[in-house]
Amino acid sequence: MEPPGGSSFPPADGEAGGPRLMLPNFLRMTVAFSVNHGAVAAMLNLSVVLLGDAGSYQSGALYLSYALTALLFSPALLSVLGARSSLLLGASLYCVYVLSFSAALITPVDMAAVRFAVALVGGVVGGFAAGFLWAAQGTYFADNAKLYAIERGIDPAEANTKLASIFAGTFLGIEVRGSPCSPCGGCSPCCLHVVDAPSVSRIFAFTAESA
Repeated sequence: MEPPGGSSFPPADGEAGGPRLMLPNFLRMTVAFSVNHGAVAAMLNLSVVLLGDAGSYQSGALYLSYALTALLFSPALLSVLGARSSLLLGASLYCVYVLSFSAALITPVDMAAVRFAVALVGGVVGGFAAGFLWAAQGTYFADNAKLYAIERGIDPAEANTKLASIFAGTFLGIEVRGSPCSPCGGCSPCCLHVVDAPSVSRIFAFTAESA
């Protein structure tokens, strides 16, 4: 299968590069995606607390940029880049957002304008990434599930259910574990409220649709 913008996967059996193993490929994507998104969710939870007004503006810029990108640019980016390249680009831009938070945090208090500028740029970049990252993940998941079903000789619905359960369990586990609300590192029930609610909603809806 050849997604738009190029193949998202390693070569198939008989092609240069050896056999395609879709489950390990999917697991690598799931862990990397979950860790990347967990870092961003942690920064969102801490931004207002640690950056004050700059953090509020940063979060506002992120959500505004996210909405505009999802409405106007997401389909075009996926069409041009393909799912895999879109995932890599979105995850890389998420890293820029996390770094902007750190840069704003270490900016001297007497340089308030610089702190606000760094925070706003980071928020816009992070929102732009968020606007197409989940769409790219969904497309990549669907492609991977189809190929996994063919590889294992199983029904596509069964492949979707298995991969959706793996993704949901890994994503939510890392998201909760990385919650910065207590010394336990997010492992107690009191920390569930800081998990990114929109992401949890997407996971439950995604799992239900895949079942």
